[in-house]
Amino acid sequence: MQSWMTDGEIKIKEKQIQSKIGILRTEPMSEKVASNVSVIGKTDGSTSYFLIGDKQKKTVKQKMQKCMYEIRKSIVERHIKAAGHSIEEVGNYIKDVYGFVEINQSTDEFQTEYKQMRASCIVLYAPELLGTLATYPELAGEDANDIKNFMDQMELRRKAAENISRELFDIDLHIFEKKEADLRMRFIMESKYDYIGASASGGSKLMLKKYREIYRSIYRYYGVTQEDIDRKTNRLQEVIKSLALR
Repeated sequence: MQSWMTDGEIKIKEKQIQSKIGILRTEPMSEKVASNVSVIGKTDGSTSYFLIGDKQKKTVKQKMQKCMYEIRKSIVERHIKAAGHSIEEVGNYIKDVYGFVEINQSTDEFQTEYKQMRASCIVLYAPELLGTLATYPELAGEDANDIKNFMDQMELRRKAAENISRELFDIDLHIFEKKEADLRMRFIMESKYDYIGASASGGSKLMLKKYREIYRSIYRYYGVTQEDIDRKTNRLQEVIKSLALR
């Protein structure tokens, strides 16, 4: 069962709303970061980012892009239905439908990703294991020293998390990859904490468009449960945001 409208149906609704509020699109609108998307499920993934302020004035095009993104997000949210699948089912789906191949877990590439992901999960879900570093550090200010101190504390927490034994805390990580011409697509999935991350590099605009279509298809299949809808869980919010991206 499909859990909401297809991309085509969303586009039709989007145009109907545009006509009602007087928005005219003269060119395709796309997210600048869509070619390298990392989407959180219930974790923040292997890397954390923070921004200090946003003093740059947005252009008219950027404002329009944000407006259309919010419209798409609203459309998806109103039409969402319970038809979720497990991370394991999603892994089988991308292999069977799109031909992704799972990376061997004994490779250095996998082990590096596993190490980073496990440390992130410990920080998020079992910070008590970090002892005196359990409390998330605060950014005291915005000057260079404040930022350096903050990053140093984050690094100490990361290293402490990496030193926690697997017997005390472990994850179930799977990485799937597919290459087409110059385009490299990757999906990272962790089943214990319902994480899905995705990225793409290289390739032409047409190939990157294909990646974004696959990306939305996989999130559409992942879907949500009735409990996610009732409780307005993080999974629900991430699925909605992922399907609204273009």
